[in-house]
Amino acid sequence: MEALERAQQVTATWDERLRGDLPDDLDIFDAHTHLGTDIDGMVGRYEELLGALDRYGISRAFVFCLDEPDRHPAFRAANDRTLAYVGYRGAECFVVVGKRRNGPWDEVLTQPVFDPAGRVVAFGVRKGRELRWQTAPVVPK
Repeated sequence: MEALERAQQVTATWDERLRGDLPDDLDIFDAHTHLGTDIDGMVGRYEELLGALDRYGISRAFVFCLDEPDRHPAFRAANDRTLAYVGYRGAECFVVVGKRRNGPWDEVLTQPVFDPAGRVVAFGVRKGRELRWQTAPVVPK
């Protein structure tokens, strides 16, 4: 048996034990997840994140982009991609963007809102005392 197969078996055993100890109606919120491709080679894949959320019964999550190669200026492209991924999951994910120094905004204030065709996501942001709507295209399936 290879190391990866053994690790998957061990993980599955602990998954079963953990599920047995948790109440059936427990609402689990993952406070720190990532999507994208980091400059160090780590990859947060959308399908894997959704699989983990579903597998562990996680209802909501904060999602952050990684430190991506096209992060300049101000992580705009990486943040826009992360926001666009939320279009597939809707209100079950919260996206945190702009928390790095000199980011395009200080915080996201609203849940994402999608146009009827699902091609654009909008969300309210704050930069200093200014409040405004930000938009980003939705990543095609």
